[in-house]
Amino acid sequence: MFESTGEGGKRGSRKFVWATTGTIAVAGVLVASYLIFNRDGEASFEKKKDQPKTAAPIPVEVEKAELGEVFSTLESFATLESEQQAEIFAKSDGQVTAMRVEEGDVVAQGALIAEIGPEDKAIQLETARLKAANARRELERAQATFARQMISEQEYEKLKSAADVSAMDLKEAEWRLANTRIIAPFSGKITERKIVVGRTVKPGEHLFTIASYNPLVAKVFLPQKDLASIRLEQKALLAPESAPSEKWQAEVYRISPVIDAKTGTVKVTLKLVPQAGQIEQRPGTYVRVQIQTATRAEAVLIPKQAIFEEDQKTYVFVAKEKRAEKREVAVGYASNGNREILKGISAGESVVTMGMASLKENSELDVTNAAARSASHETR
Repeated sequence: MFESTGEGGKRGSRKFVWATTGTIAVAGVLVASYLIFNRDGEASFEKKKDQPKTAAPIPVEVEKAELGEVFSTLESFATLESEQQAEIFAKSDGQVTAMRVEEGDVVAQGALIAEIGPEDKAIQLETARLKAANARRELERAQATFARQMISEQEYEKLKSAADVSAMDLKEAEWRLANTRIIAPFSGKITERKIVVGRTVKPGEHLFTIASYNPLVAKVFLPQKDLASIRLEQKALLAPESAPSEKWQAEVYRISPVIDAKTGTVKVTLKLVPQAGQIEQRPGTYVRVQIQTATRAEAVLIPKQAIFEEDQKTYVFVAKEKRAEKREVAVGYASNGNREILKGISAGESVVTMGMASLKENSELDVTNAAARSASHETR
């Protein structure tokens, strides 16, 4: 243990005491300040925490529920076909001398579409006519002499047979000349041309293909269980793959009387009903088929995208006074991008079609599309 002695020791002791006292005072001030600040800070935090948060309106798009026609359908796919199509073959040999049509041309039944050089056939016909005429004259003379028994019956029969053969040769020569003119067997459109002028063809060679576009048909194969809902002249819609928004009117034209034992399906033939203003309908077009089995004329319809499922229930959000109202609905038929609402929505109410993922019951809405804004004003 150290002891201070003398005047110097006393001065050192007094300095130490003052330093210690100052440190304690400063520490006290800091502690007091912290306590005061912490109390005020906690109070301020508690005050802010108690204040309600204001959520920003959620941007959405809405559409009005409307009354309209909706129908249930049986759906399938098919390829358009010509009900009447034929390949035209050469019946006479020779060189093609004239071409009257091109692919895509529409022709009437009996129209001349090509010619095969007729000159040699015309000569053959004239020769056959002369031979037939001579044979007839010989037979006529023989009839008179045979009646007077100046020639034998055997000789007479020989002349008669020669006249008959000459007559047949004449008919064949006429047929060959006629077949140098290629004729359309029915009214339709030339879909294929296989020959050119100057080419030599033989009997049986494929020259053209012709197809009637009236009507065009689509054949679908439906499950046996759906047969009860199909009847003749039932309405249908065909949508071409190249233009899905295009809708072609059709009707049930034929129903097969048998069921395919291997597939359990029934062949149903649909006939296209042409309408003005539609894109050209061609054989080979791949189409989506919708056969209408039931129709409701005054159904409440909303866009399909407005509907969502939650806990195995179906809901929509209704825009009402700029607030979201979640409603459970019962749905019916689906058609043309719409869904029938059987219960829960009335015609004229506005439903949210975009932005539902961020919504809750009573969320404030910021209607962004023009149709929605006008609808929102009407509901207030």
